[in-house]
Amino acid sequence: MDYDDLQVDLVMEVEIINDTSEEELLEQDVSPSSSSSPSPILQIENNEPNFLQFDENSENRTPSPICSASSSNQDPPIKVESPAKRRKVSSDDEDGALCPICLDNWMSTGEHRVCALRCGHLFGYKCITRWIFSNKSCPSCKMKASSSDIRYIYANKLIAMDATELELVKKKLNSVIEEKNRIKVDLTKAICKEHTLLQEIENYKKKIKNLSITSSSSHTNSSTKPVLKLSNSSLVCQQGTCRVMDINSQIGKFAISLKSNNNLFPGFGIKKCSTDNLAIVEYTPLHSKVIRDLKFNHSSSYLLSVSLDKSIKISDLNSNSTISTYTFDSMLWSCCWDESNQNLFYVGSQQGATTKFDLRNMSEPVKSTKVTGDWSPVVSLVSIPSCRGGLMPLGGFITCKLNSMWCYENMGGSVYRKQQIPIEGPFISMSYNKDINQVLISARPNSRVPNSRHFVCNFERLPNEENFKFNTLYTFYGGQLQKQLSRSRFLQHAGYTYVTAQVNNTISLWNVNNGSNSSVLTNNSILDLMPLKNCNDSYLLALSEKKLDFYKFQNCT
Repeated sequence: MDYDDLQVDLVMEVEIINDTSEEELLEQDVSPSSSSSPSPILQIENNEPNFLQFDENSENRTPSPICSASSSNQDPPIKVESPAKRRKVSSDDEDGALCPICLDNWMSTGEHRVCALRCGHLFGYKCITRWIFSNKSCPSCKMKASSSDIRYIYANKLIAMDATELELVKKKLNSVIEEKNRIKVDLTKAICKEHTLLQEIENYKKKIKNLSITSSSSHTNSSTKPVLKLSNSSLVCQQGTCRVMDINSQIGKFAISLKSNNNLFPGFGIKKCSTDNLAIVEYTPLHSKVIRDLKFNHSSSYLLSVSLDKSIKISDLNSNSTISTYTFDSMLWSCCWDESNQNLFYVGSQQGATTKFDLRNMSEPVKSTKVTGDWSPVVSLVSIPSCRGGLMPLGGFITCKLNSMWCYENMGGSVYRKQQIPIEGPFISMSYNKDINQVLISARPNSRVPNSRHFVCNFERLPNEENFKFNTLYTFYGGQLQKQLSRSRFLQHAGYTYVTAQVNNTISLWNVNNGSNSSVLTNNSILDLMPLKNCNDSYLLALSEKKLDFYKFQNCT
């Protein structure tokens, strides 16, 4: 047999072996036959059979076939081993490069290129195509599969790396990162708490300094304590329905809200009083239900009033006429005029909304603001005037709700920046002294503090900071019982600024400059307080449900 005939026979034998399953090859014993040529032993590597080998010792290096044939009947039987048995993986690096079906290397192209099923397992394309044709499932996980689920993987070689240790390291890293973030949060809280404590220490230092100054000067100067004496008392309403009052010194009048005692004019209105002779002049009907708040316009004789009948009214006290009326969608509790523009005003509703109006166009509001999560009523409103180069160049307003307080800074037009004032309620009233830029906030007793509190605060803006910093300068403590929403006020006398409020059965005055306190007895439950200057005399007006008491400042002792 010449070389060409042997090569043809070897090719035919390789095709026969490829068409035979591995199990049949493992069990098949090939015995020599006397009538045919012996079958050669084949060795195939990487799907490229090497049919010839060279004799290195031969000078001519003539190729000789790998297979050996013998016509002797005594030769041992030749057994053909399967590719799975003949290929032995010597290292773990080859594990990801073998087809799980034929345990042969897959290719990047050709019939045995690497592909995957929906379940993610990888196979040679030719092997998995034959398998699915008969089994309809994944050889590895037995998940149902079809020929349409086969997807080519475009890679030259795939090797699955053992990522167990990497995943453990990642978990430990994530745990360390979480612990680091938690420590950062705790550190931030600690820094904020430290800042708060340092601020309290500074406030206490100021108080101690002021008290030391007061105690040292009390022996040489006793004129810092004012003396009040009841000068006059007027019966305003026999039914006991008085609620609030306000004063306009420019027109020489002040107004008191009450219920009408005339059946011909039912409802609620005001009684006008003269600041010259302190006499009650006349009654003017305004609303059908209780008036919750009223404010004078300082540039005119206009009076702004809001009521539980959901209406806003602007009245001219000189002509006793109604200038404008607007019906709101909820009950109204508070109001104030804009200090920068007397054509604008604000009203606070029972639903917690603060709404801005323009007197020149009362058909609709200019702006409405709400605090998400706090729907408590707005018990008091104050306007902060605009000041070029000041804290609020374009002005703003402060909303005092029953449960929280908010400062709104005007950023231009109807755009406001909101910031909460960090003081604990529930709140009773609020007033603002623009001369000293201080806010007086009164709060009821709560579960933590058994006494009513009156806070004197100012606010400042730190460099490179958008928000304000609110400082509590003084905290004055009142009684443990607060039945009504009585109002506290700022007042000035003899060059000093005082805070006045009812404490139990007394009207107390605290000196904001040095913290000293003086009081006067009263038998009435005070609802509103108001300072009044008449010629050379100074008075403190105290409104109860029925009467208006006039307390006159006496010569100090």
